[in-house]
Amino acid sequence: MPDVPVCTELALDKGWCTNTISDQEYYIDEARPRAFNDGEKPKTWWELRPFMVMLPFPSWAELKAYLIKQCKRNNCDQYIKSWERRVNKMDDKVKNE
Repeated sequence: MPDVPVCTELALDKGWCTNTISDQEYYIDEARPRAFNDGEKPKTWWELRPFMVMLPFPSWAELKAYLIKQCKRNNCDQYIKSWERRVNKMDDKVKNE
């Protein structure tokens, strides 16, 4: 499983991301732009929005359940506990912001 960012929008100009495996988490906004590719100029959340895939929350819940099921099915136990914790933290962030 790749260690990639999964992000959620907190406002039109602010997002929060967590990596799927590592404990990296970060906000992206005007004061904290971010580049996801090496050599890329860091962008604000507003600048990144057109390149993001947005999902309704019910779709995210179904996709998350499917990914967790497939990961467990394919014996990625070394990652699943961490990944499950990371995406659950994202759900909490959306509810509390």
